[in-house]
Parts: sequence; C-alpha cells; structure tokens
Amino acid sequence: MKDAKKVSQSLRELWPDLEIDDVTWSDQPQGMIGQLEDELLILEDHTSELADSFGVFYKIWNPEEEPDQPNKGLAERAALVKKRIAAMNDALAQMQAKLGGAGA
Repeated sequence: MKDAKKVSQSLRELWPDLEIDDVTWSDQPQGMIGQLEDELLILEDHTSELADSFGVFYKIWNPEEEPDQPNKGLAERAALVKKRIAAMNDALAQMQAKLGGAGA
C-alpha cells in the first residue's frame, strides 16, 4: 500500500486538481488485495490520461487478459500489483523528467 500511496502522491503533484478518495482498508488479506486492485484501476486510468498529455508511453493493465486473477493466491496477486505500480512509477518519473526539462 505504501507504493500505491506514492503513486497517488506523484499523480497529485502532476495533476493538482485530481481528487482521489481515501479508502477504509479491509483487515482481511483477500479483501485488502481486492481493494488495492480496485484502487490501482483508478490510479492507472489517471496515469494513462496524464501519460497521453505528456506523450509518454503507458499501457493500462487489462484484467480481462487474466480473468482468473481474483482466484489466484495472494502472493501472485501481490506480485502483479508490484508490477503494475512499477509501471506507473516509471511513467510518472518520465512525466516528471519532462516537466523538469521544460523549465530548463
């Protein structure tokens, strides 16, 4: 969740008007990972919008490509969450670099 919060913070820095709701997290691992996956879909949509405006390549994860994802174990789902967050962080870093280069 710490990484997802970092993505959310980076998005807010690049898009100050962005409103992202706070979440009351489940205390059960399956519920928590499901909530995290739902939140990532929202963050990925916003990242995609920003990436388009910055001319940065970013591809949203498509849950239909892995229809059995909710039935996988926590470790597999957590590994996929990490990959999705890493992809968003990479795209956001490229956008932030473009912003930094624009001011020079």
